[in-house]
Amino acid sequence: MRVMMENSVVCRIQLVNEDKSMFAESKITDGTNYDSHLQRAYDSTRAFALVLVSESGQKASVGIIFSERNDSFDLIQGLDEFKRSYMAEKGI
Repeated sequence: MRVMMENSVVCRIQLVNEDKSMFAESKITDGTNYDSHLQRAYDSTRAFALVLVSESGQKASVGIIFSERNDSFDLIQGLDEFKRSYMAEKGI
């Protein structure tokens, strides 16, 4: 999994295969609310549902569970950093 800020208004969460090829991607363009793309599990700090949207508009949810709590913390920190950059860029 990779979280990449393309710029301060676009963030991409990419699921990659072992050979580094991309399996799926979620593109976040609204930094004020990334919860529409990544939903936390109620009973775990390491589990999430990632919403994937194709270019044609089809949606799918993929479950993600991290083996280490630190990895899930890093994901949320990266998304919070994107949210701060987005809000600064938009003057919110």
